[in-house]
Amino acid sequence: MDRYYRFARESLGKKQVLKPEFESLVHQTIKKAEEDIESMNFNTAISSLMILLNEIYRQNLRDESLAKLFTKLLQAFAPHLCEELWEFLGEKDFVCNSEWPSYSLDKIQTEKVCIGVQVNGKTRGSLELLKNTSEEEAIKQALNLMVVKQAINEKPLKKTIYKEGKILSLIV
Repeated sequence: MDRYYRFARESLGKKQVLKPEFESLVHQTIKKAEEDIESMNFNTAISSLMILLNEIYRQNLRDESLAKLFTKLLQAFAPHLCEELWEFLGEKDFVCNSEWPSYSLDKIQTEKVCIGVQVNGKTRGSLELLKNTSEEEAIKQALNLMVVKQAINEKPLKKTIYKEGKILSLIV
């Protein structure tokens, strides 16, 4: 709570341009928090907010509109603190009466995905690939990873299992 409080106080009157990757994370967080609150998975909703706050600090962002958005998302879990900071951020009404933030599916979709690479069932590394990368290209890139080369040890591949955007499993 201290980090959020400090972020909100330092963001008053500040405006920054947010990178598209960060905007994607914001929209993912709104969607995840909304779904988790509706299904009463409060711990995972809070976890997604913590991930967003960590990224805010990692990128050293201070933006009043982002602080207001974060306040709306957090108010379900820390209503008193959020009401205080909502007023500090210049809002007249209560944060609990404000509209829940909306997300855009277009902004949630990221072009690149990170997939795990397994050799004989053991995770050996990960690859960052374009979302629609073919199995052949994924295998080619995985075989260029030093840890995968060492695990395969020049043995021929018997089988490959590729779940697009999720995992590549190589069996020797």
